[in-house]
Formats: sequence, structure tokens, C-alpha cells
Amino acid sequence: FFSTVSCTMANQAEAETLQKALSSVSATQTEFPSAVDDVICFIANTGRNCFDWAQLKNLLVAKLRVILGDGSQEYNDDRDDVIKTLQNFGAAPFTLQRLCEILVEPTKHYTSKEKLLFAINKQTSVSSTLEPQPFPFEDAAAPQGIEVDGPAAGGNEAENAGDQMEIST
Repeated sequence: FFSTVSCTMANQAEAETLQKALSSVSATQTEFPSAVDDVICFIANTGRNCFDWAQLKNLLVAKLRVILGDGSQEYNDDRDDVIKTLQNFGAAPFTLQRLCEILVEPTKHYTSKEKLLFAINKQTSVSSTLEPQPFPFEDAAAPQGIEVDGPAAGGNEAENAGDQMEIST
């Protein structure tokens, strides 16, 4: 389904090449160049998004249409609702990485189109969003949108001990 590229971006030129490929995608497209597939693969593998949401959204919608296909009237209605929900996001949903993981290997965990549709529905039934990060990424060790704090971030455990919440029963 996807090319065998390592799905990483080593430099700004590669990021710009992928963004340019992404800009040519329409939401009704059914075939995609490998560079466009690499965008989804990169996000699935890294959780990083440095792409324009409007363009990325077109790609995700087009991929969903191809992968989900047609079914019963009820299935088609549910599929269309999921796609409409995704199209209504003003920025990428915070579940973008998992959504891309599902699109990279749609049959890895889901044995039917209905189960796949349900999983995708769960990924689009959120309200929190992520803004794209400019490439190159400032902190390659921390996943997008998550702040590292405490001992794992190099803080002093004794200093952080006072920050612990006490629970009384």
C-alpha cells in the first residue's frame, strides 16, 4: 500500500518536497504518488506534523474514501459522517498519529470494513486539535503536543516531590 521509504525527513528540502506533493492532492483523488503516501507514513511513525492542515485533510479524506469503499446504505451514511467530521476540523485532530497508523495498515487490526470504520470514527470523535510544527523540529525526543516534565526531563526528584498530589480516602 505504501512505499518502502524510511518515512523520515532528514532536511528542509525533503519536507518541502513532501509539502509540494501534498499540495497537488484533491479530496476526490483515488490514486496517489508515493511521496504523498510518505506524508501519512511519516506522521504515523513520528507523530510529527509540519504540513498544512487543509492540504493534509484533503489527503486523509481521499485515502479514507479509497480504503473504506462502499457498503450498505447504513455503512455509506456512517462513512460519509466520519468523512464530514474530519472535514470540519479547523486543525489536525490530536489523534492524527493513530489515524495515520490506521491508514498505513488498515487491515492489520481490523478484519472488516465495519470494524475499520468504527476505529476511524473513534479517531475523529475528538475535539482537541494539534497545530503543525515547523520543520526542523525543536525537540526530536518529545512527541508532538506532550510536555516533558519531572525526572524524565532531567529535573531533580527531590524538587518534584512537592508537586505530587496527595489522595485521601
